[in-house]
Amino acid sequence: MSASNGSEGTPESGGPRRCGWVLPVAVLVGALAVLCLVWLGSQLASLGSDTAYGPRLTDGWVELPSGVDVSTVRVIASRDGRHTRVTTPAPDGRFRIVVHVGGAFDLHVSDWVSWRDPYPFDGSAPAPEPTHVIEGGLRDVPWGARNVRVPLARVALVDTNVRVLGTDGVPVSGEWVYLQSHGDRVEQKTDAEGLARFKRLPPRLWRATASAPGDASYALLTGWTDFVPSEQEVRIHIPEGVEVRVRLGEGVRANFLNGCEVPHVRNLYVDFPWRPGTDGTMRLWVSPDLATLALRAVQRDRIDESTTEERTVAAGAVAVRNGAVLLLEPLGR
Repeated sequence: MSASNGSEGTPESGGPRRCGWVLPVAVLVGALAVLCLVWLGSQLASLGSDTAYGPRLTDGWVELPSGVDVSTVRVIASRDGRHTRVTTPAPDGRFRIVVHVGGAFDLHVSDWVSWRDPYPFDGSAPAPEPTHVIEGGLRDVPWGARNVRVPLARVALVDTNVRVLGTDGVPVSGEWVYLQSHGDRVEQKTDAEGLARFKRLPPRLWRATASAPGDASYALLTGWTDFVPSEQEVRIHIPEGVEVRVRLGEGVRANFLNGCEVPHVRNLYVDFPWRPGTDGTMRLWVSPDLATLALRAVQRDRIDESTTEERTVAAGAVAVRNGAVLLLEPLGR
């Protein structure tokens, strides 16, 4: 009897093996369940996270005044003045825009574009310069918000003069002045009086910076000026600076740099094309009072005529000192 019981269900006895597979399968199912719970928890946590990633759709409509050509209207999703996605609304004013990084963002709508060519390619008469623009927007839109309503208004364009002053307080001639606002960028050179004269700007918040001296490509200075265009003159004081070189890591492909975030200086952000010199580095003129310079390398691609997509491909930081080299390493390393 004991011999019969000991051989039951063993290979030697030829009987069926009923229980040998149950334990491994149970362990596997349990492990998969734990992984699923961990993944679900991370997804729920990311809903309120400012560092969450992944596409999330926001849709809604813009209240277009009558007579507006919707093909000239842009809906811009931006953070800290830098646009992340751009699209054009449908004829009925409805729009859909996808934002890939978590956290609240701003929506800006306008039919003013800085690159509009007044001379059509078809040889027709030049378009008259506009005197008014359609503008509107919302701040701090929740990531993934639906059925967003954006009111618009017709506002007058404004001429503005920007005067550049050197470290000695004397107006500087021949200096390039750059204005940026929600992805729009315009530039003018100062005249003999140190004035850069900008014509017909939308009355929204703009950031004014001056060009970099010497061989530097761009200036990252704490002496920028934020302003809303008006008849009042805007003044920029160029502070002292040091030269910092930026180099892309091995295998990094990018066409823009942005993201200068400094802990003790709020809202210092930059966005400019990646244009290295013959040595493969880009020279920046940086305020010496910045302790740290942090930049991101960005690949910005046009998806279609109305939409662009931005991907951060590398990042890095360096202590600010004259001759420092900032290496932007690929993400994930």
